[in-house]
Amino acid sequence: MKPFSRRSEMTKLIIAAFATAVFTNLAFAQEPPAIKENYDCAGTSPDGNYTISLTIQTKGENYFLSWEDSIMTGLGFRSDDKLVAAFVNRTNGRVGVVSYKVVEDQLVGVWSGGGGKTYTESCLVGQKVKKGGKDGDGNPRVVARSNQIR
Repeated sequence: MKPFSRRSEMTKLIIAAFATAVFTNLAFAQEPPAIKENYDCAGTSPDGNYTISLTIQTKGENYFLSWEDSIMTGLGFRSDDKLVAAFVNRTNGRVGVVSYKVVEDQLVGVWSGGGGKTYTESCLVGQKVKKGGKDGDGNPRVVARSNQIR
């Protein structure tokens, strides 16, 4: 009878630990940061580095993205702390996807235009991205024309 008793006690202990972990996470769960309307972005592309402005509008659970005065437009949705979107370059018709992690006043993203590689893009609220040099994380701040983004 002792082995059965020990298993029963162990099972109760495991269930109690699991329940405590679940309820603790629920009690301290935080809302992900809000997505702002205007960003200044810097990123990498097949043609080099670039800076570009990004405007995001919401309608229900959908997010409408517009880069550089509608040169590129996209439609996305939010999943926890991520904003994911498909986009089209209205100049050349090329399409792609982007996934941003929403961090306070910043979007940290990775995107692809389907050419077999991924590229990065970081966007800041209320700050102009400086041309040239590097940001605090060592990412380049070099300008490329928006029509170079594919």
